[in-house]
Amino acid sequence: MASSLPSECLSHIFENLSNDRASLRNCLLVNRLWCLNAVTVLWSQPFHLVNVCPSKTTSSNTCIRSQKKRLIQCSILLNIYLSFLSKEEKLTLINNKIKLQQQRNTGGFTFNYVEFLRYLDLEELFITVRSWKQCLSLSKSQLISYNNDINNNSPKLKRSNSKKKLINSIKSLKNILSRKKHSTFNVNKAVFPVSVDRLISYSLAKLIMRDSKKLNLLSIDPTIGDSIKNYRCNCMDPIFSIDNYGNQIFKQSVPEEHLLIATYPGANGCLSPLTEFICTTRGTKWRLFHAMSSICQQLKMIYVDMGGYDSWSNVGLQTYTEPQMQELEWEAKNLATLIRSQISLNKFILSRGEIGLNTILNALTSQVTSLRYVEFINFDTELSQWGSLEKLIEFTGLKTLKFISCKLSDILMKPLVSNPISLFRLTTIEMSDSTSSPEIVLKLIEDSGSSLKYLTLGDHYNKDDSDSICNIIETIAKYCPNLVNFSSIVSVREISQLLTLFTFCPQLESVTLRQPLEEFNVIEDINWLFDQMSELQLLRKLRHLAIQTPWSFLPRSLNRFLVSSNPPLKSLEFSCSHCFSDAHLDVILRCLGKNLKRLKLITCKEIDDNRIIDALETIQDFEFKPFIPVHGSCQFNHIQK
Repeated sequence: MASSLPSECLSHIFENLSNDRASLRNCLLVNRLWCLNAVTVLWSQPFHLVNVCPSKTTSSNTCIRSQKKRLIQCSILLNIYLSFLSKEEKLTLINNKIKLQQQRNTGGFTFNYVEFLRYLDLEELFITVRSWKQCLSLSKSQLISYNNDINNNSPKLKRSNSKKKLINSIKSLKNILSRKKHSTFNVNKAVFPVSVDRLISYSLAKLIMRDSKKLNLLSIDPTIGDSIKNYRCNCMDPIFSIDNYGNQIFKQSVPEEHLLIATYPGANGCLSPLTEFICTTRGTKWRLFHAMSSICQQLKMIYVDMGGYDSWSNVGLQTYTEPQMQELEWEAKNLATLIRSQISLNKFILSRGEIGLNTILNALTSQVTSLRYVEFINFDTELSQWGSLEKLIEFTGLKTLKFISCKLSDILMKPLVSNPISLFRLTTIEMSDSTSSPEIVLKLIEDSGSSLKYLTLGDHYNKDDSDSICNIIETIAKYCPNLVNFSSIVSVREISQLLTLFTFCPQLESVTLRQPLEEFNVIEDINWLFDQMSELQLLRKLRHLAIQTPWSFLPRSLNRFLVSSNPPLKSLEFSCSHCFSDAHLDVILRCLGKNLKRLKLITCKEIDDNRIIDALETIQDFEFKPFIPVHGSCQFNHIQK
């Protein structure tokens, strides 16, 4: 059977295993055809794979690797890449007092692994280089200790002790606030030239531009964006530092001169097939945009941060100097040139681009026939001179519009909804952690109508108008019968409208209900809501339910809903609950059992240890956090599987 599968099928299969190194390595050993197809996937993103957690236990925020193991894996990867440097490039490193390990001749490798690289994040590359440098400082005794650690942590030993550890962790739950799963270890400092990180990463970037034949993604993302953050190893250094005011500051690792990567020899051939470009660095980007505009015409996705530079001590629209504003305008103009050079841009994400917004949106009109997804992040648009979103009216093919952590002024937003004729047919609207007037939200929902399937609302109601959210929920129920995903802040005044929403939106698969800050400790009885949903057999397609409010309901009402409506729930969350008890947990385990894949509980009630053990053994991803409200805040302990 293995030998009968064509190469095209194997390639698609292995792409679905792109984050599973162990399975891909096993595929290399089947036969030559499997090896040829698996190796291209395994080496398509090596700097990503070596910096993510091999286990997918993201909810537990743990990594199954020790720090030493990760450092050694990074070192092995870097040594392989360094083997493909030319003799002149190796001599340059040696002349700069960078000691390279004795490397095998590249003719001894079965493949030129650099050719397979498809996804390059310069931040991941630079992290790997630093780990390689740290590994060189490990003493021989530490390497021997590392090998012993591997032998002492075999899967058999871990399985034999797992039950005992589980019981012990539950007994100590109330006394433990946090627990580290792995011991830390200090790397001895070695003497290196100051420029070693830059020289090595510069040499490798040039090597990649020269030898990689088809790069699909280029990312320069100090926040680790969508690449590492979901499965980031605990043993890695934190991606942010804390300033004197307690604010989180993302560390800038990639040297600014590496933003000239598009000018390196071979960049024309390597970057011309590029389809995704992410650049959220706080460095000077206009040269990169300018160089890429003449090379890359196939981009489908662009994600950029236009919020100024790390070297600027002042932050924010109100404090930019005139020269800084001119610099940002110039950067926006070069980004606009890059946008206009694309043949068919599909997705555009802009973070902190208030200055130069009109320039950027004017350029986006060149993609009016292809653009389907637009997202704005961290916008503060309360000052009218930063422009408006009027140009988005021209994008009649737009399907997804998102505002994440934005302050949306009426002056910015009203041009979107001022036209009496419905222009948008959006399938997704998201306004997470964003503020906007209810009139704007209502018009976007009405215009989208039956096309709308995914809706996430933030702080969107007028606190002086008690009917504002009621009107929004009623509008959703009236105009959006095909809604699949609903997430919103819901005040106690609007609970009664939820029944209308659930009745007229029978396709709902995901519901997330959050509380307003001013109602943090307001406990509301919703037994009647569960009883009505049971009687009408509502939410029969529900797969995810999150009630992140202190609302109260009896186990009987929950049981009746789960039995009568029989929703195919896979994920449940009850946060800040003042009512959830052993009896509620019994209902969930009895009615859903192993069909439920995730359960998160944050409750004031004490849960019996034996029931927690049952939940841990039954539910794949179980998390329990007892809390005590203290002056409007919560004090947490937690246990999770």
